[in-house]
Amino acid sequence: TETQVVVADGTKYLSLCNAGWPDPRDLRVQSHHKIKNPATRDQARETAFAMDQAAKLNRWAEQDRFKAIVICADPESLGEMLPIYNGPLKTATGR
Repeated sequence: TETQVVVADGTKYLSLCNAGWPDPRDLRVQSHHKIKNPATRDQARETAFAMDQAAKLNRWAEQDRFKAIVICADPESLGEMLPIYNGPLKTATGR
């Protein structure tokens, strides 16, 4: 298990695994997803997307898929995700 790096916003996310920790860094795409045809900014869809991503990260933490995780997200998505983080995910984020 390595360090996971997740980059997300209200319509898409990219999950990378740093397989080369600590050096050299070797980021590999683990998964990605994008809401199809986000023609307009729809707050309800973006909120649901952020909550789904937090639930997925919780499952990954419970499955020990990473030792540590770095989550980069826009403020709105992060605000939706933070309250959903469970114990293992909070530990992995250093919270």
